Amino acid sequence: FPSHDRALMTTFDTIAYCIAHQIPCFTFTMDATKKCYKPWKEIMPSNFIFAIDRGENGFAVITGYTHVVIDFDLKHNPPQTIYDILEANCDAIERTPGGYHFWFQAPFGRDQVSPIKNATDASWDGLQVKGLDIRGTGGICYTAPSHYMVAGQQKEYVWCKGNLSTASTLPECIREHLEKQDTPKKITSIVTGK
Repeated sequence: FPSHDRALMTTFDTIAYCIAHQIPCFTFTMDATKKCYKPWKEIMPSNFIFAIDRGENGFAVITGYTHVVIDFDLKHNPPQTIYDILEANCDAIERTPGGYHFWFQAPFGRDQVSPIKNATDASWDGLQVKGLDIRGTGGICYTAPSHYMVAGQQKEYVWCKGNLSTASTLPECIREHLEKQDTPKKITSIVTGK
């Protein structure tokens, strides 16, 4: 997987962008467990502004209203071929402490909630892939400028290709991979088939 040059990473203000574009989001106190204890399911497009405190180090977007995210978790070693397809077709990529977030505009925009649902170890071409998660309707996704400390080192979420303002609609070529339904078989690598 490519390592993105730190100098190329943007300092885009994701919080300000979300507020200006009425993207439901919230802040919270984030630690190394990355657990969110804020009752975020009560946060809606009509009240999210009251859930933002710039003094907190965690920031999340409520997915499904305006954006969906494909979470690519490197610790589970998902296939490089999937990363390559996502990277080639996504205009808003974020480096996370454990992998990448591929941000897309929700397929149906603001008028209705996206049909894309949350999924852990999502299917790709009908095969369940460990480390490939979907953040859609009913979910949240941590994003920049979230950061926390682990053993004296700061871990952070940083835009490495574009940012939330450059996210394009989830392309049909990716939806086809996600929607193809065969009998799911769990794999960690398409190359080894295990």
